[in-house]
Amino acid sequence: MQYKPHDYQQYAINYILEHPIAAVILGMGLGKTSITLTAIEQLMYGCFEISKVLVVAPLRVARNTWSDEIHKWEHLKHLKYSIVLVQKFLNKWTIFLFCSILFSSNQKEH
Repeated sequence: MQYKPHDYQQYAINYILEHPIAAVILGMGLGKTSITLTAIEQLMYGCFEISKVLVVAPLRVARNTWSDEIHKWEHLKHLKYSIVLVQKFLNKWTIFLFCSILFSSNQKEH
């Protein structure tokens, strides 16, 4: 599917591209993942400013949302990534689970 960002999404993409430290704070369903992935793609393959990106996200979001968005949008399908599950036992009753997603221009395709 071709990605046509709304004005606020394009503004967020541009903000990420122009600022080395940025946060995307939007409500559910407003495109935070596609905004961030589009900025990552442009920084890696458009202007070659970065070669690796580490995204830390809750397990479900990292496993499903990010990979779904990569496969959904035509301009992102070439992104190469690895998902790593991290499990930390905070105590005998609490397990903290999160995933990290590593994007690299040097990885094999996922």
